[in-house]
Amino acid sequence: MFSIMNLRVEYDYPNFHLDMDCYWATVVSGKLTLLEHEAARWVPFEDLETVDWLPADKLVVEKILDYKASRL
Repeated sequence: MFSIMNLRVEYDYPNFHLDMDCYWATVVSGKLTLLEHEAARWVPFEDLETVDWLPADKLVVEKILDYKASRL
C-alpha cells in the first residue's frame, strides 16, 4: 500500500526531448520490486545534493527540496 503525488518533468537533451512522469510515493506496507532500472537506493533528504544526478533528474531533486523546505 502506498500514497502518490505526481510530477511531470520535461527536459531537452542534445539528441532527444524527455517527457518524464515522476511519482513521490510513501510506502505504507509491503515491499517494492525494481522492474525497470538496474539499481536503486534510498537517499535521505540531506544527501540529495551529493548525488551526481542527470540534468532532468536535477529538476526533480529541486522540486523535492522545495517541497521539503515549504513543510518546515
